[in-house]
Amino acid sequence: MRVKARSKTRIVAGSRLLGRYLGALSILALPGLLLPLSAAAALPRGVATALKRMDRGQADLARAWSYRKLLVTSKGSETLTYDPRRAPGKRWRIAQVNGKPPGAAERKRLVRQAETAAKAGRAAGLVLAPGWLRRSRYRLVEQTPRRLVYRIIPQVGTRGKIMTRNLLRHLSGRLVITRVGYWPVELVLGNSVPFSPRFGVRVTGVSFKIHFVRLAPAGPVVMAKTSIEVQGKVFWVKSFAAGTRVALSDFRPVAPVVAAPPAATGHGTS
Repeated sequence: MRVKARSKTRIVAGSRLLGRYLGALSILALPGLLLPLSAAAALPRGVATALKRMDRGQADLARAWSYRKLLVTSKGSETLTYDPRRAPGKRWRIAQVNGKPPGAAERKRLVRQAETAAKAGRAAGLVLAPGWLRRSRYRLVEQTPRRLVYRIIPQVGTRGKIMTRNLLRHLSGRLVITRVGYWPVELVLGNSVPFSPRFGVRVTGVSFKIHFVRLAPAGPVVMAKTSIEVQGKVFWVKSFAAGTRVALSDFRPVAPVVAAPPAATGHGTS
């Protein structure tokens, strides 16, 4: 009986660790992925331009566009709308929770969460550790007449949560950008072998994806779809599978659209 009790206690404790770990991954935004250019290592020309466009796009989205956001997790779904013309503190509205209009108390709580996340720069995509995109290493692995594909080896630095830094150390993937203009198209990361980001949690599979869309010929590029899925075990006994998906849609310009800066010359292969 004591052995069973100890085993159950370990699994419960491991589940709590897992909850905190997944919570660190399920915060969905882009600004924390970037660093000022002065802090970046030497990047291929095309990659540097694409990262600038990502950063500029998120700022323009918050300033000049209204849109709808669908957030889906293992706990359910939320549909929100954003409009920068509304007063600060009222720019987010909750349309539905699990397909139904929320009650007054739940609506107030979710709006407060959305506003807090927006102030922290977490409104649209996945933040795993500050600055890692600019710190990472890139190698051109494929060229077509329309696209450049770079292999990414994340470099996480010392900032950010320990668990998310440990996660990124085990991931690699690709960044796809257009050959003309260096607009980001897709960012994909995953693991090749199982790993343990902390004691009691073993991750067997990670899939992290961002799909970018340019909103108008002179408009910004934004993360239209983001997702992360994680599978593994807690204390080698209890299996888990968790994921978060965010989809943005119904984009409408509500302020003058500022033309994007021109790309640097060349083909981004340096």
